Amino acid sequence: GATGARGPTGPQGPAPTTVRKASGDDTNATTNLANTTGLGLSVGTAATTYTFEYVILFQTAAATTGIGLSVNGPAGATVVSYTVDIPAGTDGTGALFSGWGTAWDDAVVGTGVQTANTTYAAHIFGVVKTGATTGTIIPRFRSETGTQVTVKDGSWGEVYTP
Repeated sequence: GATGARGPTGPQGPAPTTVRKASGDDTNATTNLANTTGLGLSVGTAATTYTFEYVILFQTAAATTGIGLSVNGPAGATVVSYTVDIPAGTDGTGALFSGWGTAWDDAVVGTGVQTANTTYAAHIFGVVKTGATTGTIIPRFRSETGTQVTVKDGSWGEVYTP
């Protein structure tokens, strides 16, 4: 039979909010977590579940040094869960370190990279359910050993709102 009339188009769903680091490189030569600049994402509605993702471009000053990554956010969140994938060792299979965090600043620390001063891409993916307090989520980073690590300009993130 004939195709019937097309109904009205519904409202567009929410698009992710994105940020791209354009504030210059961030360096850290300690094993203490430091905030990245230019990568904060708002989680501005209380008691709401958000999904977030970051691609962190990084370099280390020595092949024997890896990077540690975590996420920080507003107090009182009832769910904080994220996975982190970090290139480690030589290219190819078995060269990706994966870990997870279940609290703010729960760092996943990769071991050395293949070549010093080469740009690698790490990935963070997670979910947070805010409590009564809203705020900003931000990736944090540290050195595995105390040798300098750098989060590079061009890293990016996005958060999906309900």
